[in-house]
Amino acid sequence: MIDYEQYEDNELIALLREKNLTSNKAFNLLYKRYYQRLYKYCLFKTDKREDAQDLIQDIWMKFLVAVSDGIKINNLSAYLYGIAKNCYAMKIRDKNSNIRISEEACDINEMILPYELNASLENKELVALIKAATNNLSVKNKDIFIMKWFTGLAIKEIAEILNDSTDNIKQRSSRSMKEVMTIIKPIIDELNQKK
Repeated sequence: MIDYEQYEDNELIALLREKNLTSNKAFNLLYKRYYQRLYKYCLFKTDKREDAQDLIQDIWMKFLVAVSDGIKINNLSAYLYGIAKNCYAMKIRDKNSNIRISEEACDINEMILPYELNASLENKELVALIKAATNNLSVKNKDIFIMKWFTGLAIKEIAEILNDSTDNIKQRSSRSMKEVMTIIKPIIDELNQKK
């Protein structure tokens, strides 16, 4: 029996183009590989489960159309996040709403923080602080912040998604984290001293 889980993304995409039983397995594996990170990204952007699920559905539909059309996909992660960004931008244009951070998407325990906060704050309080802090970031830096610190994407992947250099992304990621920490760390320290 063939173990398709060992296949690289490009091999699974090739199987997906065959449009048979194997293509269903290939799609299911790709979906399983990328669902959680895409969902977190979409939930972080939309603030609602239903909206995040709608975006996920749109992302996979656009991906399947691209595969069906024979579009060459060199980096699936970058391609899917590119679709996610575009779908979200279209959603914003359609609804004319603001970017918000969902409490659910902002699970502090899963966040990859480079700094120790040693906070005794509840998750909701810390989420509120992060929401306020990220509102000061530019849209691009906010995207980088979300991709790096909440979905755990590598700098190289983010650079490919945003079509930017790794050095620039590394610098923006570091700068955005420092900006967020500059705002929340003193507040957390003060609250911890009061306890």
